[in-house]
Amino acid sequence: MLDVLGFADDLNLIGNSKETVMNNAATLIDKAKTVGLTVNQDKTKVMELLGNDHEIFAGKGLVFGKVNQFKYLGAIITSTS
Repeated sequence: MLDVLGFADDLNLIGNSKETVMNNAATLIDKAKTVGLTVNQDKTKVMELLGNDHEIFAGKGLVFGKVNQFKYLGAIITSTS
């Protein structure tokens, strides 16, 4: 099961662990390919709410940079508030 928030062409994957998020990302990448879509590595970011490691997330040949905030539907979502 994918835990995802979606609106138009924006998707936010949600999980209780890094492994869950990476598994969900791998599933999304695989399913998107079946309909001719790709995940844009440059636009894809990861925000971890519980944890301060600075490692990047990688999977399915993509590397995702980590951020402390992102904009979703006009609202700024931060890892600290």
